[in-house]
Amino acid sequence: MKRTDIPWSPTLPRSRARRAMPLIPLAATLFLSGCLGAGTPLPVTDLDGAYSGELLRTLNSREACPIRRQIRITIRAGEMRGEVVNAEGADRSVERFAAFLEGSGAVVAPIRVGNLVFSLEGRLDGRTFRGEARHDYCTMSVFARRSDSA
Repeated sequence: MKRTDIPWSPTLPRSRARRAMPLIPLAATLFLSGCLGAGTPLPVTDLDGAYSGELLRTLNSREACPIRRQIRITIRAGEMRGEVVNAEGADRSVERFAAFLEGSGAVVAPIRVGNLVFSLEGRLDGRTFRGEARHDYCTMSVFARRSDSA
């Protein structure tokens, strides 16, 4: 009697094992998507509204990086328009940026903060915007909460 013919054998016959192999990556993908909360995304128009918050320098950044800036974001029909405001001291500079949202609410956009150009990457969920603004030697965390009545 072969080992694969035993009903309680922990191994599958080769023919069954070959058919089961493609199911392993599928099962892993489904498991991970459930863990990561990858559900049905909101329609992009459900994200429309005004958001306000701030950018904060992270601990691993150099001291020449900005410490804190205010951010205001407006979403309309999948288009993000925003402003980064320096509210510290006499220099009330305002830097503007724009980008289009992906269907999942994710966005990637270049933004200027002071003399540095950052890559803003984040996600909207209808109530908040969370993300990071990255430069070669500077990283800022970004958080903005919905500020309109929706």
